[in-house]
Order: sequence, then C-alpha cells, then structure tokens
Amino acid sequence: MRETAGDAAARRSPSRGDDGFSLTEVMIAMLLMVIVLFAMISVVVLALRVTAGNATLATATESVQSRIEAARKVATTGSCTSISDVIEPSETLADGRGAQYTVSGVVDSCDDSLDSQVVRVTVTATEINGGEAGVTTSVTTDIFIKVPE
Repeated sequence: MRETAGDAAARRSPSRGDDGFSLTEVMIAMLLMVIVLFAMISVVVLALRVTAGNATLATATESVQSRIEAARKVATTGSCTSISDVIEPSETLADGRGAQYTVSGVVDSCDDSLDSQVVRVTVTATEINGGEAGVTTSVTTDIFIKVPE
C-alpha cells in the first residue's frame, strides 16, 4: 500500500493531546518544588542545631567524667582534701565550636578522721549562652576513699 502526502503530514503534526505542558502547569510545578525545597531546608537547619547541641553535650560529659576519674585516682591517698581539690574548683571551658560551659563539683560529707569511707560527689557542667546558663550534664557517683597502709 502506498502512502499519500496527506498521511505523512498527519503523522508529523502533533495531535491535540501531544501539545506539551502549558505555562500554567510549569509554573504550578515550580511552585510545588519551591515549597518542598523550603521544607527540606528547615529540616536541615534543625538537624544542624541538634548536631551542634549534641557536640556540646558530648564535650561537657567528657569533661565531667574526666574530673570524676581524677578524683578516683587521688582517692587512694585517703584524704578528703585531695578529693575536694579535684572536684570542687570551678573552671570555664569551650567546646570545638566555641560554646562555653562551666564545670564544677560538690563533695558530700567527707571526714578525714576515718580510715576508709564512701563519699558521694556530684560534678555538673553548665552551658553559658550569652549570660543565660542551663545545666548541660550532671553526674553523681560514690568514690571509695581508703587510707594507704
């Protein structure tokens, strides 16, 4: 069967359903994309804030734990004074991103006249935000003090 000129022209010209997207449809698609992008940006910003807060918490917790371990190390001297000298001083530190926090501690009822005893200590790290302070982490533990023989 032979093709006529009219058949070839009909095949080349698009039918009514193949016209493509209208300007309105393209604009609505772009608007939807912008809305989705703004939603994604807010999630990323929130994730960055949480990550920064977790970094400060991890650094503060490490400082608190370090101070408690130093107190356990000097507990072998049998002196309440040596534990108080390690636990009680207050110092201000900064984490990797520059957030400042203060580490301080308290020693509960320690008696130097006893040969051995268990002393409860609490070490707290407090984040300093532009003059506003909030407890970041606090650890309470018991330390066994024994007078060396």
